[in-house]
Amino acid sequence: MPAFKETNRLLTVTQVAREIGINDDNGRRRVRRLIRAGKLQAEDHGTGDQAYWLIDEGSLKRYLRERGRG
Repeated sequence: MPAFKETNRLLTVTQVAREIGINDDNGRRRVRRLIRAGKLQAEDHGTGDQAYWLIDEGSLKRYLRERGRG
């Protein structure tokens, strides 16, 4: 048994859009919509009014599996 807890990577909105297969502004908008809808777990690392979302890699894998792509 490992002495440390395995953690998932945190991915940016752009990285997730690339994984989903949409590499432009539409992909980033789609990822933000998925975050707002609660389909992807994300942490806001931004300051003030500007959000800077970091998405848990495990959350992305679960989403892709649900969509039949994982």
